[in-house]
Amino acid sequence: MKHIVNITGKYLGIAGSKTILIDGQIEVPNAPPSNLIKPIWDFNNNIYYESATEEEILLNREIPNEVPLWALKIILNEMKIINNVINAFNLLEEPTKSRVNFVWEYGNSVERNSNTVNFIKSVLNLSDITLDTIFIEASKIKL
Repeated sequence: MKHIVNITGKYLGIAGSKTILIDGQIEVPNAPPSNLIKPIWDFNNNIYYESATEEEILLNREIPNEVPLWALKIILNEMKIINNVINAFNLLEEPTKSRVNFVWEYGNSVERNSNTVNFIKSVLNLSDITLDTIFIEASKIKL
């Protein structure tokens, strides 16, 4: 098997050993590490490096679909924004206000794409990247 890059070092993939390279393609000794999103071959140092932007890296993280509600609350508390969420819940009209507060107080877990999370995102004007980070951090908490 051949690991192929172009003349700029961009990884193109794997080719069979009998594959004939075309202009601008170069065989390198190994595949890039699996944790690189946009690997570039450094011809001088014979290693790969990451060429993805910080935003591309953030957008390619594995985001948990669901986290314990208590863990989400811990992260919001540590960010010092939990009171903003509670205040926003209390501004809702009945019966939505009571329903949301029951879920907030007695729920076990919360899904990333739930109405509750979308409401929190909207009220706090959070970006998708920030919300994803909150879920990732909440999933890391072990008691």
